[in-house]
Amino acid sequence: MKMEKDSFTIFYITHETKESARNFINHCLSEKWIACGNVFAIDSSYFWKEKVISEDEYVSIVKTGNHLIDSFMNFAEKTHPYETPCLLHWKVKANPAYTKWIYDSVKAID
Repeated sequence: MKMEKDSFTIFYITHETKESARNFINHCLSEKWIACGNVFAIDSSYFWKEKVISEDEYVSIVKTGNHLIDSFMNFAEKTHPYETPCLLHWKVKANPAYTKWIYDSVKAID
């Protein structure tokens, strides 16, 4: 199977606190699931357990190789503290040097 290396995958993941988001990113980095991550604050509103919730949350945007999508999703679901974590992902293209850096920084195989 030829690994697609002209694009990579970005995950958008919500977290309860900035510390939780940073801890998640650092854990992922230490195990080479991701090449890098960013954290930013958001104002969230959602329907949960029969009521509307509005609260502050944090989002991590993490970048990984396409070959790790399924394995990373499984890892994130198991390690994320939310009962139902938000794990959105999409493939993106970037300049070749950045894309190469992503693949050089993550696990080589599933």
